[in-house]
Amino acid sequence: MKAQIETPFYDPNTALKRTPSSPTTERLTLLSGSPGEQRDVTLQEAIETLNTYWPHLFPFGILRPMALDITEQLLANKQRRKLTLTPKRLTRCVSVILNSVAYQATLMPAALRYDLFGQPQALITQWES
Repeated sequence: MKAQIETPFYDPNTALKRTPSSPTTERLTLLSGSPGEQRDVTLQEAIETLNTYWPHLFPFGILRPMALDITEQLLANKQRRKLTLTPKRLTRCVSVILNSVAYQATLMPAALRYDLFGQPQALITQWES
């Protein structure tokens, strides 16, 4: 005689509903950060945020290729200047810019990459474009 394994009754109508006590919902809440924190940053907000602290990075709000280690440069400069911008917000802004279509369009072979002071740092290679 085979042993029967009891499984809970599956009801498709209730299976799709999530309750606040559901582990999935709690996890999503934990990942969303503190209450009231803005989760998404638009490209324009990211550019404005970085231009507030580093005006030479994008002169006149125009995107241009950034140095490969720009996040580390910005974090070090932020710490040295004791800026109120949080590291999380800073990295989020840089990430939004780096992943934008507008920024990707600036990455052409032989174009210059710029550091946080607006100084040319390196050329973009054919492999990076």
